[in-house]
Amino acid sequence: MSSRLPVPLFLVVSSLSLLACKGSPGPVLMPGPDDATLTELGDPGPDTWPAGEVSDPDDVSPDAIQPRAFGAPCAQNSDCDSGFCVESADGFVCSSACVLECPDGWLCRTTMVGMDLMSVCMPRGASLCHPCRIDSQCGDGFCLPIGEADFCAMDCSTAPCPGGYTCQDATHGDALDPVKVCLPVSGACDCGPSTAGVQRPCVRKNAIGQCLGFETCDPAQGWVGCGARVPAPEECNGIDDDCNGVADDNPQKPAVGCQVDVSGVGACGGQWSCTGEGGWKCVGTIPHAEECNGLDDDCD
Repeated sequence: MSSRLPVPLFLVVSSLSLLACKGSPGPVLMPGPDDATLTELGDPGPDTWPAGEVSDPDDVSPDAIQPRAFGAPCAQNSDCDSGFCVESADGFVCSSACVLECPDGWLCRTTMVGMDLMSVCMPRGASLCHPCRIDSQCGDGFCLPIGEADFCAMDCSTAPCPGGYTCQDATHGDALDPVKVCLPVSGACDCGPSTAGVQRPCVRKNAIGQCLGFETCDPAQGWVGCGARVPAPEECNGIDDDCNGVADDNPQKPAVGCQVDVSGVGACGGQWSCTGEGGWKCVGTIPHAEECNGLDDDCD
């Protein structure tokens, strides 16, 4: 029997293949039971799920699950008779110790408790939409590009997807055949019911420049409504069309020259001047009636 060690504040759940991978994200086991509970489990027994310890949650409806029982919602380990509150795709639920087998929809995974190894039933998809770099960080799923980054996707070839996800074909690595995985309906792991209406910065860019704006999370469509302008050549309009931080900087002048015209008097040649929101204005000598001064007052 292993020595009794203090239980850490947070227990990180991982498969045995992940125990050597430092910093790899995985399902979370809430602050745990005392050492006595852990050590009383003893050495692994037969290759079965412990009989009589919990009931299979697939045999009853969610409403029928009793508080503190397997599959019941929880916030911390003390909320569960088993002392195990684990993360699922729909929140934290009570679980149980296991040897190699768990109910349908659950996987027997190894967790480190102090210096001891414990096997606990983890819901399939517990790592769904968690950031990842490699497949081994996703349990029995795949690490795939979803939206603008790589996230864990759950295999749906033999089991349905949880709410908010659909089973779709996706390419994976160099495989010729697509894999069937659960992908978020919104198309983005960081946009779902819990983030509905949240805004984030967005950008539109082209060869002229890049403009910033904000877009909003729609759980059914993903990130939508980017308010950034499309960068365009600078015009005389009081707007920073190319988004370089300066409005009306060196806009293209009108191709045709201008004159300052006074009806009944004459017209004097002028120069185009950008007045911002007022647009282009012809600036020059204002013609007036001829006087005896040696000047061409009416510009004729």
